[in-house]
Amino acid sequence: MMSDDFFLSGIRRRPRHRRRRKRPQSFLDTTAMVRSLQRREGRRDCFRRPELECTDPQCQWRDYCLNRD
Repeated sequence: MMSDDFFLSGIRRRPRHRRRRKRPQSFLDTTAMVRSLQRREGRRDCFRRPELECTDPQCQWRDYCLNRD
């Protein structure tokens, strides 16, 4: 049985390189995640949108959204 690392006519064959995986992002896009959850709940995806005012007092993200730093 031949390995990937053998000599053929004086030329050394290299093993095939595996495809490089994309590096995972080292941060979480909180705004996109919350908006996605709002859409999933059937609500308007208004989280941290400057042009919209919060009209849903029952929104579980309201306090976090309104406390912008």
